[in-house]
Amino acid sequence: MNLNNYLKKGFVFVVLIVFFVGVYIAISINVHSLPSLIAAIINLSLGTFVYIKDTKNRVNKTFALLSFYIAIWNLDVFGLRNAPTEIFALYWARIFRLGMLFMPPAFLHFVIAFIRSKNRKERKILYIAYTISFALVILSLMGYFETGFIKSTWGYRPQGSVVYKLYMWNFIIFISYGILEIFRKYRRAESSFEKNQLRYFFIAVFVGGLVGSTNFFHNFGIKIYPMGNLGNIAYTSIIAYAIVRHQLMDIRIVIRKSVVYGSLTAAIAGGYFLIL
Repeated sequence: MNLNNYLKKGFVFVVLIVFFVGVYIAISINVHSLPSLIAAIINLSLGTFVYIKDTKNRVNKTFALLSFYIAIWNLDVFGLRNAPTEIFALYWARIFRLGMLFMPPAFLHFVIAFIRSKNRKERKILYIAYTISFALVILSLMGYFETGFIKSTWGYRPQGSVVYKLYMWNFIIFISYGILEIFRKYRRAESSFEKNQLRYFFIAVFVGGLVGSTNFFHNFGIKIYPMGNLGNIAYTSIIAYAIVRHQLMDIRIVIRKSVVYGSLTAAIAGGYFLIL
């Protein structure tokens, strides 16, 4: 058995351990944290799978990076939902908030690679996005990101400062710009195969972003259950389906239709259960 097989088995083993320990914590302390755990696991797994398929491809590498940051963000939410004290929530957030802060530039980075753009203007915008994220990380570590934490029914949540609200606008601007670039590429695409790939990715991002934005509503005084992690599960499920059925990112998988439809049924049933 070569080294790659050992690494794959080791990764699967670690993921299973984290999953079962996380499920035990969620059931014991706060069941509201379960969607964030599931979202973290499936993003980390899908990102690793895509990266392994072609470790030299820029599209695969940037998608893996984006998936990693999304997984870290979900772990941030998982920890806040199960935090025993405000001090624990404070330090947990400052460590794992890294994922949330780097999501906008990582998403834009993947989009630029995915649409195979060579526009220098977009590269400059990407540098600006990463620079802003690095600055936000420093401000977060210095304690300027929140004014405190509020205990709610589903766990702790940060009481956002001005910096937090600036991040929200930063998130909206760069994610929207990335979605716009996908739409432009879709309109220019000539083949139906490429249009299908872009369509599914657009739908995945739109659904994930729309539902994910509910995590920010409390900072505007809107009382609604934060369903961002459920939206993230939907996003990852659509991406996985597009990989299987439409070779998204040029990944080809030979798999029986019964497995695909069975997995989709299980995912829908599981999502319905989590919502209930």
